[in-house]
Amino acid sequence: MASIEQAIGQYERRQARLEHPDGKTDGGGRWYPSEAERQDCCNVVRTPSRAWPWSYMIHCRTLKHVAALNQLSERELRSALALRQSWRRPAKTAPDLGQEPTGESSGMRSISLAQAARQFDRHLAS
Repeated sequence: MASIEQAIGQYERRQARLEHPDGKTDGGGRWYPSEAERQDCCNVVRTPSRAWPWSYMIHCRTLKHVAALNQLSERELRSALALRQSWRRPAKTAPDLGQEPTGESSGMRSISLAQAARQFDRHLAS
């Protein structure tokens, strides 16, 4: 059994297309998972056809499949992923430093970088 962190990493890599599920394509371009990749959750996925050749590939990148592959419950993996993503999110109270203040309620005026440097130099000189 893999750790939750390893399963989260595998899921994120598969979503980013940095890692691919183990499998092969047939002569018609349809992709099928290997025996090691195939899980019980794959049984509800439509069989690939020439019109939909990647149905298994798309499924094998889902959180449900990665959880089954790593012998974890989907709920457990989803909760751990949500917690990890909440750590990466900026605090809701953090200002957006990439934008200029707008509106009269901001109480701030915009100045150029050169003006700010001159003001700072005057402050240091006084």
